[in-house]
Amino acid sequence: MSYDRHPSEKLNALFTKKPWQGADPMGAKYLFVGLDANYAPNIEHQVPEIWGYLNDGPNFWHTTGYHHPFRLPKYSGSGDLYHENFEKLGFLKNEAEQVSFIELLHVPTIGTSKLEVEDLCERHMLLLNNIFENGKYKWIFISSNVIGLMRKTHCCPVKNRIDSTG
Repeated sequence: MSYDRHPSEKLNALFTKKPWQGADPMGAKYLFVGLDANYAPNIEHQVPEIWGYLNDGPNFWHTTGYHHPFRLPKYSGSGDLYHENFEKLGFLKNEAEQVSFIELLHVPTIGTSKLEVEDLCERHMLLLNNIFENGKYKWIFISSNVIGLMRKTHCCPVKNRIDSTG
């Protein structure tokens, strides 16, 4: 295992039921596929708003004006640079129902992860494949690191159709 699972039982349980952030990826127009959902170890106490966001990401964006709790001024920890860069893309809160974040790893993490194929869960990869094959998306944003790892898996048939030119 080349990652550290987040210690919060509540966060792990919620992530098991709903392994994405923001809008439901099956209906979202824009999918952002990352390696892992990385949180500060004390996220429950530092940003209690995380629960509202994880339960209803679009509503969080509409009510707070922030697409993610990591953009709240009080947050400090992993993931803030990723979401700062996302913010620069210029999405507006009226697009909240169209933006979904989903990762290759099926559990929330802390610290720096160096994921290997063995870390990935086949069931979660099949969920991702179903989203890629049957979802309503128009755009998928995937980093080269994610593409590289996806290509090494045996349970993601779309891997041969991924264009890594960008």
